[in-house]
Amino acid sequence: MGAKSQIFCLFKPCVFCVNSKFHEIDCPRVALTRFSVFLQLFHCWRQILSGAETDGAGFSRLSGGVTTSSATKRLYTEEIMRDVEFDPRKDEYDEPRLQGLPIRDLRYADDTALLSTTTEGLEKLIKAVKEHSEQKGLHLNVKKTKIMDIDKCKREARIQIEGEEIERVKSFEYLGARIEANGKTTPEIRRRLAMATAKLQKMEKIWKGQDVHTKVRILKSIIFPTATYGCEAWTINKTDSKRITAFELKCYRKILRISWTEKIRNEEVLIKIGTKTPILLQSIKKLKLTYFGHIKRHQTLEKHILEAKMKGKRGKGRPTRRWENDIEEWLETSTSQAGRLTSDRETFRRRVQEAMSRNG
Repeated sequence: MGAKSQIFCLFKPCVFCVNSKFHEIDCPRVALTRFSVFLQLFHCWRQILSGAETDGAGFSRLSGGVTTSSATKRLYTEEIMRDVEFDPRKDEYDEPRLQGLPIRDLRYADDTALLSTTTEGLEKLIKAVKEHSEQKGLHLNVKKTKIMDIDKCKREARIQIEGEEIERVKSFEYLGARIEANGKTTPEIRRRLAMATAKLQKMEKIWKGQDVHTKVRILKSIIFPTATYGCEAWTINKTDSKRITAFELKCYRKILRISWTEKIRNEEVLIKIGTKTPILLQSIKKLKLTYFGHIKRHQTLEKHILEAKMKGKRGKGRPTRRWENDIEEWLETSTSQAGRLTSDRETFRRRVQEAMSRNG
């Protein structure tokens, strides 16, 4: 799964979740892996680096800055989690199950999320991962490992590794996105817009140029992607929509050098940019609807999570807005009917365009 798929899965909260990171890979142990393709890569790297000289000191470990580090850690993590899966203690992990499908972990590169429904099961799972990691020359970074439980959970997970207690948090960052304990995405949307605004301010010298067309292209290629990273997993309410549109118009005023004291209507700003309506929210809707179609057309973990029925009762009060509600509202149909539409790509693509023009 890609990064956005990992983020989507984690926004569907479980009981206990651990975000763990590894560091320090012992290079000589690379040859011990079971993956034949990994051995080929290892030999390839050895041939490339054979006879190379450097003014610096030699090294025996890969750190995060090494080009091959990401691929190495990804393959190492895959092998470690396979060992954990077949560990004799696997029945004690208490991993969450969605209609019979166990979901023990989500992993990408050196970011790994471990899932469990009990404190005891989570502790055993962490220790199993730690033991198998050390056998491969990897070391679990306890300081970067966090524990998060959802708000409805009345228990407090307190787990110690080597005498050091793992920090409990209400949110943690995973693959660049902030996952909240209550499953809401509004804090992540505000955080993303703040990051994009900070980047906008740092490019002050560029916005002083006279070529509006070039500045708009830079805005769309650098600032907007920062704001919309992981947007496929967002649940967008009316307040979020207004905030996103306000951010877009603020960006336009910035590149047009329009002061906040000048009384210029938003319609005039859009005309100067060369568009009739704000496009950022439309872009987010297109990305999310396209991702929905991708989920429905393939038998993946994301589809199972999206369609699975959770056990338990709803809390009192108004139901929290769900990810699927955006799809139903934008396409003006039920989720099941929208899912059937995705089987015909041309028809679904046309419905997405209609939704963008209708709601943009």
